[in-house]
Amino acid sequence: MIKVMLSAGEISGDMHGAALAKELKNLNRNIFLFGMGGERMRSAGVELIYDLSSKGTVGIIEILKFLPSIIFGLSKMKRVLKKERPDILVLIDYQGFNMLLAKYAKKLGIKTVYYIAPQEWLWGTPKGIKNVVNTLDKILCIFEDEARIYKSYGGNTVHVGNPNVDAAKAPVSKEDFCRSAGLNPKFPIFGIFPGSRHQEIDILMPIMMRAAKIIKQQIPNSQFVLGLSSIHFKNKVEALLRSEGSQIPVMYGKSHAILNAANVSIAASGTITMEAAILDAPIIMAYKLSALSHFIAKYIVKLRLRYYTMPNILTNKEIIPEFLQEKVSAENIAAKALALFTDKKELDAIKSGYREARAKLGPSGAVKRAASEIFEELRGKV
Repeated sequence: MIKVMLSAGEISGDMHGAALAKELKNLNRNIFLFGMGGERMRSAGVELIYDLSSKGTVGIIEILKFLPSIIFGLSKMKRVLKKERPDILVLIDYQGFNMLLAKYAKKLGIKTVYYIAPQEWLWGTPKGIKNVVNTLDKILCIFEDEARIYKSYGGNTVHVGNPNVDAAKAPVSKEDFCRSAGLNPKFPIFGIFPGSRHQEIDILMPIMMRAAKIIKQQIPNSQFVLGLSSIHFKNKVEALLRSEGSQIPVMYGKSHAILNAANVSIAASGTITMEAAILDAPIIMAYKLSALSHFIAKYIVKLRLRYYTMPNILTNKEIIPEFLQEKVSAENIAAKALALFTDKKELDAIKSGYREARAKLGPSGAVKRAASEIFEELRGKV
C-alpha cells in the first residue's frame, strides 16, 4: 500500500486537493490518501486528520482569530507525519502552514511535492524563493513564469499547467441555470462573489450589497445572485442579508454557472477572477484589508505589486478592473459595473485581454500531469 499524505487549507485548496486525489486514485488504486483538507477531499477518498478549510484568512492581524486552530492543526499534522512516515507528502497551496510542515518533513527525510506552490516567485524576495527551492523536492508549477523563476534558483520544477482550465466549465446553459434559479434570462443579471474567507465576507459583502442597490436604481429590471463556495458561511451571509434588508438569492458551489449567466460579476480577489477569464465572463475585483494589515503590508512588509488579479498579472495590464482599499466603495463598484454593462467597447477590451491571459495557462490536463509527476517521485514504490 502506497501512503500519500496531503495537506490543503482553505476552500480553494480543498477543491484542488479533491481533484488531485481523484486523479491519484485513477492512476493507482493501491494508494492510501490521508491528511488535512475539507469535505470535498473527504468525498474524494481522503481520510481526514484535520480540517482548516473554513478558517482561511488574508492579512497579518486577521489571522490572529484563527491562530490557535492553525497551531493545533500544524502540531497534529506533524505528529501524524512522524508516526505514519508516508511515502510522500503532497502540499497544496496554503503557504504559511505548508512550508512549516514541509520543513519538518525534510528533517524526517520524507519526500515533499508542492502543488499550487508558494507565491514567493510573484511577490517574495530572493531569500524567500531560495527557502522554497531548498525545502522542497519537487515544485509542480501552474504558471510558466513560476516554473522559470523557481528553476533559475535551482528548484526541481515542472510546469503542469493550470487546473482551472479544466475545472472552470459552465455545467448548464444560461437558460437552464436561470430556470433553476428563478431568474429571467431576458433581464440583466449581476453576480456577486464576496469571497471565501470570513473577513472578506464581513468587509466586502455589505459594500457589494449597497452597490447592487445603486445598480437596481439605474436598471430597475436587473437581477442579482450571490455565489459562495461553501455552506460554511450560510449563517453569516444570511445575517448580513437581513441586516441590509436584501432578498438576493444565495447559491453555494455554483460559481461557474453564475459567471456564465451574469452580464457582469463583482468579486473579491481570488481564483474566481481566473475562472472568469477562462469562461469569458466580465468581472470586477474589489478587495480591502483592515487598515492595520494594509499598513503593515505596504510599509513594513513592503508588498509591491502592480496588479492583484492573476489575469492582469499574467498580461501585465489591467484587463479586470481592480478596486483596492480606499477605492472600494459601493459608488465606484456600481459605476464600473454599469459601464461594463452598457459600453460594448469596454466589454470587448476585457474579452480581448482574456484571450491573451488564457493563452498563458497551458493546455488542459493539469491535474493528470500533476498526479503523474507525484507517482514519478514514487518510482520503485509503485
